[in-house]
Amino acid sequence: MRQVLEHDTTNARGERQLANALATEAGRQLLKGYEFNPDTTIKLDYTLNEDSLTVNTNNLKFPKGINHIGFRLHQLVFDFTTGENMLVSGEWVFSSDNVVLDLPGLGDVNGVRFLILEAHFYSDSNEMLLDDGGKSVTIM
Repeated sequence: MRQVLEHDTTNARGERQLANALATEAGRQLLKGYEFNPDTTIKLDYTLNEDSLTVNTNNLKFPKGINHIGFRLHQLVFDFTTGENMLVSGEWVFSSDNVVLDLPGLGDVNGVRFLILEAHFYSDSNEMLLDDGGKSVTIM
């Protein structure tokens, strides 16, 4: 996070604000790919479109005994000035093939927008999907 703060060029060191840093393209780029759960990173090939995210699972390596993966897309808006925020989450999509996820709609809300992809491995047991505990949450 310290590297992101360095992109606030309007305030002196020690007084830098995340809102100013994230207002810059360079500050936002540093957060892309940030993994909230580094112990379970799932490397994904994806394409961000205007209204959807396409995840290519062709090169995805499934752990032994795992044969399904679920995806859910979240969109978070945070207003660093007022502290107001809004989170909208899409539906889970379970697939072992390529998947297209629609961006969850937020409407016209002020603040910095974050797109977050949640990916979770599952195993198939007696026609039920069992959570294997491997979950990745990444800023897109």
